[in-house]
Amino acid sequence: RSSDLSEPGNETAHRAGANHCDAIAGFDTQLPQHAWLQAGWPAWSAIAGDAKAWPAQHSAPHRQRGGRSEGVQLLHSFLNQRAAQYRGGISSPLTAVSACSRLSPYLALGALSLKEVVQASMAEHATPSAAGSIRQGVQGFVSRLHWHCHFIQKLESEPPIEWRNMHRGYDGLRAECWGSEETARFERLIAAQTGWPLVDACVVMLRETGWLNFRMRAMLVSFASYHLWLHWREPGLFLARQFLDFEPGI
Repeated sequence: RSSDLSEPGNETAHRAGANHCDAIAGFDTQLPQHAWLQAGWPAWSAIAGDAKAWPAQHSAPHRQRGGRSEGVQLLHSFLNQRAAQYRGGISSPLTAVSACSRLSPYLALGALSLKEVVQASMAEHATPSAAGSIRQGVQGFVSRLHWHCHFIQKLESEPPIEWRNMHRGYDGLRAECWGSEETARFERLIAAQTGWPLVDACVVMLRETGWLNFRMRAMLVSFASYHLWLHWREPGLFLARQFLDFEPGI
C-alpha cells in the first residue's frame, strides 16, 4: 500500500477491482447483469484518464435501470431473498452489492415511496413463515430507514450545514480556497490515482455504477479529509455528482 500520491499503484488497484467484480458477477437477482462483469475488469487505460474530465463525462454506464417496475422487483427480491444477507453483509464492498437493498435510487427519485417500502418490510417481518435470517435483515433495514429520515430532517432543521461546518469549532481548520497543492491532491482522488488500492477501486466503481455501500462512502470522505487534508466541501460536491441516489441530507 503506497501513501505516496506520486505513485498511483494502478496495478494493485486493478487487482482490487478485479476481486470486486468476481464477487458481484454471480449476483443473480433483479439487478442488471452488466456486460462489464462478464467481460472482466476493464483495462486501467480505459477507465482512468484526465481527472478534470471525469465529472463532466460522468454517466455511470453500468448504473441500475430506472423506473417503478424495476424498483418493485428489486424490493421483492430483497424482502424474499437478499435480506438474509443484510446483517453482516452490508459493510464489505464485496458483499454489499447484493446484501444491500439497492433501493436508494428509487427512493431518492420517487419511483418508490418510503411509506410503501416500510409497510412492505414490516409486513414481511410479521410473516410467521419468513426465515429468521430474513426477518433479522428486514429489521435492520427498517432501522436504517429511520436513520435515513433522521438525517434528512437534520438538514431541513439546519439548512446551513449544507455549506458550513456543523461544529463551528472546525472553521478554518482546512483551507476553503485551494492552492495548486490541494487541487493536485483532489485531482488524484477523483482520477482514482491516489496509490491506495481500496480508495482507487471505490472511485472507479462509483464512476462506473453510480453507487457505493455506506461504509465506502464514509471511507472516501474520511480519506479526503484526513489523509489528503482537504476541506470537505469539494469532495462532497464531487460525490454528489456521482451518486445515482444522491440526497443532500444523506
